[in-house]
Amino acid sequence: MDQPASDRPSGSEDQASLRRLHVLVRPHRLRLAGAVAALIGLAAVNISFPMMVKILIDDVFPHGNKALLWLMLLGLVLFYLVRNLLYFVSKTAAVHVGENVCFTIRNRLFNRMQHMNLQYTRKMGPGHVSSRVMSDSFVIQTFIQDELPKLVLALVLFLALVASLFAVNWQLALIATLVLPLHLLAFYRFKQPIK
Repeated sequence: MDQPASDRPSGSEDQASLRRLHVLVRPHRLRLAGAVAALIGLAAVNISFPMMVKILIDDVFPHGNKALLWLMLLGLVLFYLVRNLLYFVSKTAAVHVGENVCFTIRNRLFNRMQHMNLQYTRKMGPGHVSSRVMSDSFVIQTFIQDELPKLVLALVLFLALVASLFAVNWQLALIATLVLPLHLLAFYRFKQPIK
């Protein structure tokens, strides 16, 4: 749902919010780096799957190479094992960071509410205040646990696909990537009317 223009944070408020979030996430930077490393590995594993299919279609099926077929089947089993393991590691690390950050936010807000004027709580209603604390901290937790890993994985996968496209055929890759700025321009131009 769209916020009214007066409720939207300005650019400086966005930057201040990101700085505060960075301070909250900083104690968990090693675990977050592990999650990012697992996501990079996950992207690399996901890119290897089309290469395996190419080998099956180009080398195994036309020539009836049974030894290579068994090797590819073993590779597929390893592919799914490694992919699921990397997903588990990245998701576990992201959930750990998200829950700890959310716990810290809720504790700080609770301590802040303890020192606030009682008149504010009476005016706003204790249910509304606690509901707002819980829902806002849950949004941040969801962002760290779900949206941030999806964003990192999509970015790494995109960069890896562009790099592999350039490695396979740089002329075709150049033509394909030349239209990307036009797609971004169209996205930003029509983003508001679509909402």
